[in-house]
Amino acid sequence: MTLLAGPQAKVERAEKHISDLGPAITAFFKTEPYAAIRKDDLEAQQRSYYAEIRAQPDLSISLIAGDAIHNLRAALDLLFSQLVKANNEEVGDSDYFPIRKSAKSLEASLPEIQRRVGSDACGLIEDMKPYQGGNDSLWHLHRLDAIDKHRFLLTALGSVVSLVLPFEFPDGRVVYIELPDQGNTFSLLEDRGHLLTLSFSKGEQDHEPGFGIEVALNEPEVVEPQPLVPFLEQLAGLVTETIALFDARF
Repeated sequence: MTLLAGPQAKVERAEKHISDLGPAITAFFKTEPYAAIRKDDLEAQQRSYYAEIRAQPDLSISLIAGDAIHNLRAALDLLFSQLVKANNEEVGDSDYFPIRKSAKSLEASLPEIQRRVGSDACGLIEDMKPYQGGNDSLWHLHRLDAIDKHRFLLTALGSVVSLVLPFEFPDGRVVYIELPDQGNTFSLLEDRGHLLTLSFSKGEQDHEPGFGIEVALNEPEVVEPQPLVPFLEQLAGLVTETIALFDARF
């Protein structure tokens, strides 16, 4: 068992939870939780689409996401504990990977961190800027884990930038063309919220356009709403890189 086997095992567990989200989200979308409602304006020759939300993501998705986040945070805490052991100190209840609210708060705790893990490891931690406004991804992980200890993480339906429109050839073949990003950003889907407006000349095909809808993380006090699975994958990658950084030095 290597120095970092425990933290790596926690990351692998988190990655298993993230992979479990795929089937859970697929099952949720099979319930048809939303619909795109079309409204035609004959005078303006425009066709508009609005979202009808029938259901928000169920609790199982929040539970899996919370488990993934907790395992990623625990991986960092185990990493810190192993660094304490490597520095010939006894691990205590207050030994956890330091992620602070501000640079000033981190600076104030550096002497104690150095005492616990040694100057080399402390220097690496300081260089990572694990505080809000420094390494915001670490801050997001820290805050979301704290939230999940008190209530379920919030998820919702969100709309992505991509829009798929069908194009039918004379021989009946249909291809789907993804429209380029026109400056829109990912946002939460709102009931009766506007999705798209097309001129009739673009919307006369028999096939309706397809909209990119995903399950989103909805904790705006911590991080802007964004697709849940890619966000968790990014956090897992960050923790993996952090472990690798210390693995190379210790």
